[in-house]
Formats: sequence, C-alpha cells, structure tokens
Amino acid sequence: MVNGICTTTVSRKIRVMAAGLALTAVLSGPAYALTCPVPAEQNSLAVRALQAKLMVAALSCSSKSDYNRFVRLYTPHLANHAGSLRSWFRKLHGKGYRSEINRFVTLLANDASMRSIGDRGAFCTKSQQAFSALLQASRLEAASTLRAVAFETNWRQDVPTGCTVLTHNRKE
Repeated sequence: MVNGICTTTVSRKIRVMAAGLALTAVLSGPAYALTCPVPAEQNSLAVRALQAKLMVAALSCSSKSDYNRFVRLYTPHLANHAGSLRSWFRKLHGKGYRSEINRFVTLLANDASMRSIGDRGAFCTKSQQAFSALLQASRLEAASTLRAVAFETNWRQDVPTGCTVLTHNRKE
C-alpha cells in the first residue's frame, strides 16, 4: 500500500490494460485477415512468445545462465521458427514485414514484462519449469520439447482474429 493505494490492484489494472492494448494493436490490422498461420507458423508464433518470456525471465528472475544455455542448445530450432515467422509476416505485409516483426516481438516482450511485474513469483516459477524441461531434453527430443513447452506454458500466442490456435503439440 502506497499513499493509501493498493499497489497490487493498480499493477493488475495496468497489466490488463497494457495486455488489452497490445492485443488490440496486434490483431486489429486489416492485413492480418489476409492469411491465417498454418500449423508450422502457429508453432513458430508460440515458440517466439516462449522465447520472449524466457528472455524477460533471464533478467527478472536471475536466470541469465539458463537463458544462455537455452539459446545455445536451441539455436537451430529457434532459427527455423524465425524463418517461418519471416515468411508468414512477408505474406501479410510484403516489403514492410521487418518493421511488423519488430513490433510483434516488442509486444511479446512487453507482455512478458507486464506478467513478470504483475506476479513475479508465479512468472519465475513457470519460467524455471520451462527452463528445466527444455534443458533436460535430449538432442533428439529438442524440437518436439520446444513446441510442447511453448504450448504447455499457455503463454500468449498472437494469432489473428478468426484463425484457429493450436492448443496442443502438433508436429510441423
């Protein structure tokens, strides 16, 4: 409580407003109605959202070493998903796709940051669980583990209005 104001309530309201604004900004563009992501692109959206959360966890939860290990182990998979996202954004936005990807990634990071601020304990616990699952996977299991963790965390997945979102692990 600061100056008679409940900081938990205020931060929750700010988080909800920011998430709503971010979601509206991402989903409101008319170009998004042109093409819905195919399953491989949905996987890539979920993986990018997971990566953004884990990046915030590296800073907010003192998990820098886990994040660095994650990136080293999953670089080929992260690169494949990044290529899938670039292709999808190119279909949606043509030559302007780079700025739209940057905007999208910024929204993901802002959303993760707001979640971290809103309930750091829960955010850090979920992040550590994700790191544990990812860092324990064998090389043969890496691709499927990455997709599974991305969907199991049930973290933000930005998919255009009217499109189906995968709610389970599906192979690419």
